[in-house]
Amino acid sequence: MRLTPLDDQKGLTLLELLVAIVIMVLITAAAFALYISTFKRYKEEARSAESFLSAEVALEIIRRDIEHAGCGLPWALENITYNEANNATFNDAPSNPPRALIAQRNSEGGDYLVIKSVRAKDNEATRKWMIYDSESQNLTYLGEEASNFKSDECFIALEVSSNSLKLSKLGPNWYGCGSFVPASLDLPGVLYLVFGVLDNADNTTQVRMPFNRVDYFLKRPSGNFPQKCATTTFILYRAELNHRDGEFTEQPLLDCVKEFKVVTKRGNQWNDGNWTLNSSAETIRKELKEVRVFILFQEGQKLDHIASPESIDLGDSETGTVTRVNLTPEERYYRWRVLKLIARPYLLGGY
Repeated sequence: MRLTPLDDQKGLTLLELLVAIVIMVLITAAAFALYISTFKRYKEEARSAESFLSAEVALEIIRRDIEHAGCGLPWALENITYNEANNATFNDAPSNPPRALIAQRNSEGGDYLVIKSVRAKDNEATRKWMIYDSESQNLTYLGEEASNFKSDECFIALEVSSNSLKLSKLGPNWYGCGSFVPASLDLPGVLYLVFGVLDNADNTTQVRMPFNRVDYFLKRPSGNFPQKCATTTFILYRAELNHRDGEFTEQPLLDCVKEFKVVTKRGNQWNDGNWTLNSSAETIRKELKEVRVFILFQEGQKLDHIASPESIDLGDSETGTVTRVNLTPEERYYRWRVLKLIARPYLLGGY
């Protein structure tokens, strides 16, 4: 048997091995870089999609509240008084007819929007309303829940005339709880609108005000602020006023909001919503035709490159530029989206 000398065996030299290793490292690095880039793009798109979905939900909630503004509000009280929020800034209590919609610039940032209507809270009671014709003694159940009120639900009755909706007495109080009993209204030949206002979700059967109220505003909480948000942004809150104690239950609606702007069409002219602050309920009811809301919010998380211009205008071809938001150098590393909401409060007439 003949053995092959070691010198004749073929193999890789050290140099060839090093070259092969370098090539493998380069290929692996390129593949890893591609993976990281794809993963980052996926995260950005996922965050953007999540932000967009949250924004769409928020818009629908705001739209619903604005469209129901004024629903079931009394135009006249006649010696009936009521309570409202403990913070009296936007109150009409104790004896003024409630204003359906109020807007003012918020000191913390953005606009502050107040909406009053029986439908500002959505529950079984507020989904019920009925018409009672005392002349024919006919009671017609209407609304989404077409039935009488339960024992833990409370309601109000408005006397309908040619030019007013007056809050009526229901026995000793201006509200009733349990089944609506037509005999509690003693004026013959009058048409009444009966609206549900409260159910037991507030843990009370004491009706604080003859309507419900919801406030929108921007606020930066001291804790639990989302890490993805730019430090100069806020959370948009929706706050329901409780009948129980006159305090608000705050619900975070949309994260990473830079600007929240309310514009109103007064007659045929577009105005800043601030005119509602010093206007009467009647003026708002007669002159408010449309509401547009512009929201500038952060879409996704911070990027590794500049993604936004130095400033962003809010408004459209009809309203014109209502405000210009200047972005800081840091804020330009975020992608910003402008949301526009168009809503017509078609229930300002009271029903």
